[in-house]
Order: sequence, then C-alpha cells, then structure tokens
Amino acid sequence: MYGIPRTTLRSKLKSMYSEKVGRPTALTDLEENTLSEGLQLCGEWGFPLTSEDVCDVVQTYLQKSGKVITAFTNNRPGQVWVRSFLNRHTELSKRLCENVKRRRAAVSREIVREYFANLTVSLHNVPPANIVNYDETNFTDDPGVKLVIVRRGTRHPERIIDTSKTSTSVMFSVTGDGQMLPPYVVYKATHLYDTWTEGGPEKTCYNRTASGWFDMEVFEDWFFKIAVPYLKSKTGPKAVIGDNLASHLSLSVVKACEDNNICFILLPPNSTHLTQPLDVSFFRPLKAAWRKELDDFKKKNRGVIPKAVFSRRMKSALERIAANSSKTIQSGFRACGIIPLDPESVLKRLPSEGHEDTTKSLLSDSLLSNLQKNRFQEEPSSSTSKKKKLSVKPGESVQVSAFTEIQNYTSQSQSKKKKKKTVAEENDRLLEEEEDDVQAVNEAGEESGESNKENNNTIIRDKDFVLVSVEVEGGNVVKYFVGQVVTDVDNDYYEINFLRKREGRGSLYFVFPTVPDVSNVNKLMIQRKLEVNESKRGCYKFNSLDNFSLLC
Repeated sequence: MYGIPRTTLRSKLKSMYSEKVGRPTALTDLEENTLSEGLQLCGEWGFPLTSEDVCDVVQTYLQKSGKVITAFTNNRPGQVWVRSFLNRHTELSKRLCENVKRRRAAVSREIVREYFANLTVSLHNVPPANIVNYDETNFTDDPGVKLVIVRRGTRHPERIIDTSKTSTSVMFSVTGDGQMLPPYVVYKATHLYDTWTEGGPEKTCYNRTASGWFDMEVFEDWFFKIAVPYLKSKTGPKAVIGDNLASHLSLSVVKACEDNNICFILLPPNSTHLTQPLDVSFFRPLKAAWRKELDDFKKKNRGVIPKAVFSRRMKSALERIAANSSKTIQSGFRACGIIPLDPESVLKRLPSEGHEDTTKSLLSDSLLSNLQKNRFQEEPSSSTSKKKKLSVKPGESVQVSAFTEIQNYTSQSQSKKKKKKTVAEENDRLLEEEEDDVQAVNEAGEESGESNKENNNTIIRDKDFVLVSVEVEGGNVVKYFVGQVVTDVDNDYYEINFLRKREGRGSLYFVFPTVPDVSNVNKLMIQRKLEVNESKRGCYKFNSLDNFSLLC
C-alpha cells in the first residue's frame, strides 16, 4: 500500500539500523544532557546564561577536549545550533529575566524555614479577614516604553511625550480574604492643598513630607487612621504583616497592637519579592494600569502630571483592575505561603538543596562553589550605620519589650556624647596644667640660674644636632629621631629639620632627605645634644647613639 520495500521491513523488524535519522549532533547525548543540567543549575542559582554564553561554553569545552566540529566556525556553534539544542531539550526555554539585587538573592532556605516556623505560631487561629498586609509603592511620571510601528530600518524610533523622574508614594493595605483598605497618599511638598485630595478613591487619606517618602510620623498616621479602625471592627486575634523598615516601627504602634490583640509581624530582610503578597501579585497589574492612565494623560497634556490630577488618575487605574483585584490579592497570600500556611510555595522558588549531589558527576565542583559564592557572598560592612537592630525574628510578633534595647541604646549614645564632651573638657584641663607645669619649670630654671634652652647641662643653639624622642602606640613605645635645630620658635618649641639614617661602610650614618622634613618639636622631647664624629659628602656620624635601639 505504501511502497515500502520488503528488505526495509525486514531490517526494521531485526533492529538492524537503530541510529537516528539525519545528521549526527555535534555533542553526544551525555554531553548535551550535562550542558542542560548545568544551564538549569545556573538559572536556579540566579546566574542564567544567554545564547552567546552557551556558545562560549561549548566552544571552550570542544577546544579543551581536542574535538573539531567542521560544522562550527572555530569550534563555536551559532544561533541555529542553539535553537536546535533547545528543541531537543524541552526542559529549557528562553525567557526574559528580572534583575535581583545580591542582597535579595542571599535569602536562603534556612531563613525561610525559620520565618515560617515563627509565622505558624503568630498566625495561630487568625482568620484570613483579620490578616492585613501593607506596603508602599511609588507612582512614577514615566509611562514607559512601547512597541511602535515605523519605517523599516529606523534605528532609533522616538515618541514625543513628556516624562520626568518625579513620583508619589502611596501606602496600600490588603486583607487575607481579598479586600483592599483605603490607600494613603504622601505628596512631596511642604503644604497640602484641597485640590490634591479631590476625586480619589473613597476614604483615601492624604499627607505630605519634604522628601515624599514615608517616615515614622506618617506611618503612625496611616496605622491609626486605616489599619486600627479596620482591625477594631474584627473579633478574635489579628495580625499585621509588613517589611522591617525602621520607619515602620515605633513604640506607640507596638503598644496599640498589644492593646488591640494585634500581632505585628516582620518579614525577613530583603525577601519581599518572595514573602510580600502585595509585591508578588498586586503591584504588577496596578502599575500596568497606571502606565495606561499616564499614557492617556500625556497624549493630551504637557509636562508633569499635576498633584490635583494624580488622585483621580490613581482611582481610574484601580478601577481598571477592580474586577480581578480580590482574586489577585488572595493569590498573593497563597503564593507567599501565608493563606494557607505553606512554606513549600516559597521554598520551591529558591535553589534546590538536592542539586549539589545529583550534579557532581556532571558538573565540576568549582562551578557549584562559584555559584554559591556569587549568590551568598557577604556585603562589605559599613561603619556609617548607627541604627540599633531590634532582636525580633522574622515571622514573630513585635512586642514593647523589644524597644527596651532601643531606649538603652539611645541612653548609651547620649551618655557617650556627654562622655565625649567630658573628655574634651578634660583634655583642655590637662593642656592648661601642662602649660602651667612648663611655666613652673621655666621659672624654677630661672631661679636656679639655668636657662630653659639647656638640656643635659648643654645650651642648644641654632644648627645644633639633637636627639628627639617620640611616643607611639599610645605611649607604650618610644622612638628616637636625629634632627638639626633650625631656629628657636618660642619658649616651648624648636623648629627641627630631621635626618634619615643610612647604613653604610660598616657604620651608622645620617643624611638629610631630598624633601626637607621640618617640624616644630616641644623642648621637653629633646633628649640630648649630639656631637658630630664624622661628616663626609652630606653624611653625618654621631657619638653616643649605640644604646638607642629604636633609632629612626
């Protein structure tokens, strides 16, 4: 029926020709599987490779292994081979990636497990409607880039539209059962005007700061005007979940939580992309709707979007996503493992622990250790931070007792400032005493008929060589320097031109440096006058220096 020869059928039945049809692949099945597992591992550890990187890896491997693939140029595959490779390995695909800061990538599985262990205790018997998640975001004045249709060959298509870097901060809060509480808008301004509050979402609160950001005072205002009234209307235990910014913690907020049976829960540091429901699900569609509203406004108007228009446009953006907002909020709580409590929903988005054993036979240890180092390397410590860290574990409820450390830290800081002031006053007092002592020595020397320029019963004059002692390492070590007196500055100081020692001809010699080293030295530091034993070609040799070991 199909015209297949009998010999072909016989060969097929006897499995005489089992090879794949077509040109053999450049890499063996084992090599391709190894490459596939390596690409998956790199992607999970946060360092995915591009098509060009894959071509570089294959070229390096072929050159080290001594293979020559005639179909490749200089053993380097092209994009056609990459596409064929991806078609053969369906577990791989090309995707657009997002940039994640190294601090966020350092969130480990141990941190997440500890967070959920504490969260399980904090959310015990708390219904979804009593769980509030809050987070602030910025509405920028840039509608973003868009795909446009232009003449073929146009290299830099441009769209005439006004944009700026200004933004407005808005605090959003949602509940575990899918409700959204009224927004809280903060403008960057000194004063607040009535036109800025018109046309916004119902019951929206407005405020302003000099920076346009949320500070502790503004956060407290949001908490007592929006969060507390909602949670007071609920019965049973309640919970508020948010990031651990310092501006979001205050003693009055935590006291209010304890008075109203509210658990104030902090998320692990740098983990909001994994554990913050608003970040995970709600803000993305909201920002897309905002860009559409902003684009509509920019097409008809020039300049920055006015504050009097912002509130109405924000309301329109919320109305665009209102139909699915409840499901979106609930999916965010579910993806973050909060409702229902499920640590695996977050752990599955982190690098798997089992890869290290399964891929050792296929990938070098250096690759895996390099990935671990790049992902979890420590940040350089900063000495400028003076904040006091609360001893509260992620997922636990913050209590008033945690602020005792802050109060103690503040009192210690104030005492340190007072102590610094006292030290400064003490230094002034010691300096005055030292001046009095010097004056007393001079007066005593005058009474005894001795000159204050005498040292070791010798009068020191200009151009005399002297030995100077200097205390170093907090006064525990004394070093000695040789110098020549330039002039007598005043009753207390000489101007000294210092020499440098030089070993030569079996003896210790001193020379003047190319750049003169001149300094004012207190006369009390002069140990003795030196006698020149030998002077030749700018080199000086002195008597009585053998007993000074720390001679510079």
